[in-house]
Amino acid sequence: MLSVEENTNVETIERYVDYINRNSSKPEINREKYLEFYSEDVRYCEMPSIFRSKGRSGGFDQIIQALETDRKQISDELFTAKRIIASGDMVALECEWKATIKLKNGLNPPGTLLTADAAIVFRLRNGKIIEENDYFCFAKPET
Repeated sequence: MLSVEENTNVETIERYVDYINRNSSKPEINREKYLEFYSEDVRYCEMPSIFRSKGRSGGFDQIIQALETDRKQISDELFTAKRIIASGDMVALECEWKATIKLKNGLNPPGTLLTADAAIVFRLRNGKIIEENDYFCFAKPET
């Protein structure tokens, strides 16, 4: 049985994923809305993948920059949760991720469907994300 803190943290991550799914095709990033989920002192790390050989990392500003960059390159981003596990201040989300390429990226033409199995590990404090580590395992793109 989850503690009150764990339950609150899971609900925060579920609301966050729902927000991303409902707003992934909007051209603008609502910085204030993201501050409802993230602490201003958040630490973020996206592990290297076939699309980002060096990964990405930083704080809240880098998260917003990554979202803005991604919004220009992909559309119809969708996270489908497979499993959410909570322990103390940590929440692990195992999910399927999908998006469609908007711009030619050197690897795949526009319209290519990207899919990945992903694990995202969050640490929360007072109902906000203070740490996020993303692990994406991309499947061969479909055209």
